[in-house]
Amino acid sequence: MELRHLVVACDKTVAARAAQAAALDIARRVDGRISVIFVASVVMERSIEIQAEIVPAGTEGDELSAELKNLCEWWRSGLEGADCAQEKDIPVECMVGIGLPSVEITRYAEDHDGDLIVMTRKRHSQLRRMLLGDTADSVVRRSRAPCLFIPPDGFDGTRVLVAVDGRERGLAVAHAGAEFARAIGGELSFVTVEHAREDEPARLAERLPGERSVTLGRGLDQILLRDEPDGSPTRNGSSAADILRVRQGNPVPEVLQEVADCQAGVLVVGYHRGGPPGPLESR
Repeated sequence: MELRHLVVACDKTVAARAAQAAALDIARRVDGRISVIFVASVVMERSIEIQAEIVPAGTEGDELSAELKNLCEWWRSGLEGADCAQEKDIPVECMVGIGLPSVEITRYAEDHDGDLIVMTRKRHSQLRRMLLGDTADSVVRRSRAPCLFIPPDGFDGTRVLVAVDGRERGLAVAHAGAEFARAIGGELSFVTVEHAREDEPARLAERLPGERSVTLGRGLDQILLRDEPDGSPTRNGSSAADILRVRQGNPVPEVLQEVADCQAGVLVVGYHRGGPPGPLESR
């Protein structure tokens, strides 16, 4: 995973500052560039993109130009202070679009080779999500690029936890998670959840994992060996067995409990493109 181009979806709210700070942090670590996109929810026949030097003529263009100016001012105001001295040198481009936010955000990322979409994830009730939908869910189900959702309280890339299963698709998630952790310099770990057996204690399941988890561990070792340029399994010499936690029970609560137990700042999960929102996103 190359994080050369980060696309930040912004609604110019206070909560969006978390996505701004996260994108600046990651771009600084990987020497990347940032595109900030704000989408006005106006129904039109086609979408419009504008930049500072390209503004449609007429009243509509004036409105878009004002939106772009507001977006640029919003971004610059978040760079005030001594702590952002290095971030001010990161290349940033502000864009304004018109249309359905989830469509235009993913369209822009795909058309402009975005490597990662960064946006703040707000908590909504189940009822609100059913009635009004959720932009974050819609983006991740449409996007071909990985998405990073930032909670309003900020981003912590110190520890990266990847939830995996034994299928080939799960190994693809593991590969992307390992690359992301390496790119941002985060500590990597994995978790998998096996079905609980009534006659087997949870502690025994962790010490004697099932065949699926053993096979998964071999696959993870291959990923780590392939990804490390020096040929060692991980930077500290550990194998997948050392950083794979096997849990038993219901996958959703067990994965979330592992997040709490290992104090992970980033949770990497796979997502079915085009499918309905999953239970992890409902919590």
